[in-house]
Amino acid sequence: MLDHFGTDDPDEDDPVVEAIILEFAKIDPGSYSYRYPVDRNGDAVPVAYSDLHLLTLADVMQGAAGYFKGCDRYLSNLVDASPY
Repeated sequence: MLDHFGTDDPDEDDPVVEAIILEFAKIDPGSYSYRYPVDRNGDAVPVAYSDLHLLTLADVMQGAAGYFKGCDRYLSNLVDASPY
């Protein structure tokens, strides 16, 4: 979407956030391991990594959330400024 509007990425954040998303997709393709303790059958969902460092994960997720909030604000401002 950002490419469609010709948005520059001077900090090169786009590939970093893409790598984060791809890492989660690789680790947890069904999006269950880090959201739910059990699957749809009630069986425990195994955690992909037993040595997960939660403080680092929280820091990375806060950074990704900031990126998406910024994108949302930018795109909302474009919509608000649109003559349509």
